[in-house]
Amino acid sequence: MELSQVPRAPAWLPLLGHVIPVLTRPMAFLESLTALGGVVRIGLGPSRACVVTDPALVHVLLVERAGDFDKGRIFDKTRPFLGNGLLTSAGSFHLRQRRLIQPMFRPDRIACYADGMARHVGAMTAGWRPGARVELVEALEELTLVIVAGALLSTTPSHRVSAEMRQALRTVLRGVPARTFLPDCWERLPTPGNRRFAAAVARLRGSLDELIRSTPPAAEAGETLLSVLLDARAAEAEEAAGEADEQIRDELVSLLAAGYETTAGVLAAALYEIDRHPAVRERLHAELDEVLGGAGTVAPVTSRHLPRLRRTHHVIAETLRLYTPGWLLTRRAVREVVLGGVRIPAGTQVFFSAKAIHRDPAVYPDPHAFDPDRWLERTARDLPPGSCIPFGAGNRQCVGNTFASAEMAVVLASLCSRWRLTYESDAAPEVIHHAISRISRLEMTVRPRGAVRWAV
Repeated sequence: MELSQVPRAPAWLPLLGHVIPVLTRPMAFLESLTALGGVVRIGLGPSRACVVTDPALVHVLLVERAGDFDKGRIFDKTRPFLGNGLLTSAGSFHLRQRRLIQPMFRPDRIACYADGMARHVGAMTAGWRPGARVELVEALEELTLVIVAGALLSTTPSHRVSAEMRQALRTVLRGVPARTFLPDCWERLPTPGNRRFAAAVARLRGSLDELIRSTPPAAEAGETLLSVLLDARAAEAEEAAGEADEQIRDELVSLLAAGYETTAGVLAAALYEIDRHPAVRERLHAELDEVLGGAGTVAPVTSRHLPRLRRTHHVIAETLRLYTPGWLLTRRAVREVVLGGVRIPAGTQVFFSAKAIHRDPAVYPDPHAFDPDRWLERTARDLPPGSCIPFGAGNRQCVGNTFASAEMAVVLASLCSRWRLTYESDAAPEVIHHAISRISRLEMTVRPRGAVRWAV
């Protein structure tokens, strides 16, 4: 079957096609496409584009036929601030860089990172007072940036650098969807939004450069991502040194910029849902008291606790399902390929939504309900291929997925073992869909859990 013969989603305006529904009501639009078939045509001006809604076909796209596609338009639009790092690079160069970086996320290194994460949580909560209202998204973003910078660079960003970086990244991520779906000529116009985007890109890369310069020498810091990249540069020809320096920055930009806001967003959503579901909260607290407590004392969370925190991991898995940060991703056919019986011409933009896939009632009964118990008897490996992809799949799966999973477990267990966080507004927090999907703001009231003593 030709792509022109598959169903096309109803369009609002002939010229803009599906730009407006994607930008204004993204999840309702994307979830509605499932009823139209496994491959659905959408209109994005002159571009040929489709959305893959069938999880099995998404698995083919990401794993079985991955070589027939490159990253696609969203990643084209993130390259101005991510450079040619791991998130945006392709082909043999991407494979080489991934093999270089992957050892930084070995299980033994993850254990070392995890053992220090609880200390950062303690520093974040040191100033909390009973009954205080805390803006959790802001606090968690700063926390996760400190954690990832410490793990990869053995440095801690100053409050100023952290604030500048986070504000710049918010502006950049806010501009990515419009740049993805509007014609290329739009981003060259001198609009206020485009000027803000360009200024934010410059601030972001400047803040990251400052953070990199604050990294201690490898001899003092031990093996870090920066030292690994510097060693690789030293092995290259001298004439390529300038290019290698730029590549080092691109790799660090990719991992730092992509590694903290997504994690912070999932943690914020988990804390909100835990408060909304008393039964979930009670079972989680019981597990934390059993694993971390004893005679009223709560121990700091370390890597040795993680295998026993089963309900904690279930809460995280369910939050990743319902609040998947990567709400919309792209691939682009580099050659003609047949996908689910549909002939996809070379150059076609292929979109898929992990967040919509994770709400498929055929795989997840009552899919919009927050239910960590759905993971009691099964794991992601027990589900049909392509049905559970919070970190992607195939050779482009997130290189730091095990790091992020350990980080979320340590932070969530550390907070919930010592604090009760309450959301006191009648209105649900706003979920935004920029380059990633997350809760916009989350103000919660913090109170210590009873008379628990904390071990040191």
